[in-house]
Amino acid sequence: MLKKLLKYDMKWCLKVVSIYIVIGLVLAVLGRLIDLFPESVFFSVVGGICKGASISFGITAIVNAIIRAWVRMITNMYKDESYLTHTLPIKTDKIYLSKIISSITLVIICIITLLISLIVMYLNDNTIELIKTSLNIISNNLELSITGLVILLTLLIILQIINIILCGFVGIIFGHSYNNKKVPMMLLYGFGSYVVIQIINVLILILGSLFNSDLYNILFNGVETVEFSLLKGITIFCIIIYSIISFVLYYLSNKKLLKGINLD
Repeated sequence: MLKKLLKYDMKWCLKVVSIYIVIGLVLAVLGRLIDLFPESVFFSVVGGICKGASISFGITAIVNAIIRAWVRMITNMYKDESYLTHTLPIKTDKIYLSKIISSITLVIICIITLLISLIVMYLNDNTIELIKTSLNIISNNLELSITGLVILLTLLIILQIINIILCGFVGIIFGHSYNNKKVPMMLLYGFGSYVVIQIINVLILILGSLFNSDLYNILFNGVETVEFSLLKGITIFCIIIYSIISFVLYYLSNKKLLKGINLD
């Protein structure tokens, strides 16, 4: 049953998001094809516009994927459609889990298509060599393989996006537990939880600086040079913190959801 829910959630969200994805990819291909035309100011401007628009549509797809996930949660679990949803022979926590998995999957698809667009537009011998050189320098200084570096950065980005998605779900679930002023309470809980998370991260970094002189110098003494080993440590630290916070957000929102749903 969970697979069917995931299918319907993905299909609903993709109705809009897929438009941005397709347009972004088409513009990326056009931008690359225009590069093959004779060099001129006209073709340079048109090509630049296509590439810029492609990146804009790719980013918009990611943003819309997150927003559509929140809208799906509201319409499917609290609005008119919810009366059918809650008659299904499946537990509420599984319905919520479907919303989380589908939203994360959709965002990952959007990120991959944006990367594909960037590769189509800009990948050539020079950029390949530049990427290889940059990754080798960074990975050597961080004492990590290139694969390890890519995995760390990818994990960090995905976890940050998951946190944003979960903050939105927290706002929706806690906001709809009120009989009145649901929208303001939704925004308060959603944005408030995100702000609290950032404050916690900053406080933990400040606390960590008491035990690390390099971090202390960066935060309080205005030192601009960052040791690569410190950067590696901060990245791993952020991954751990975001993982813990994601679990806490899911636990709290799921627990609140299981207490009962206040349908509109």
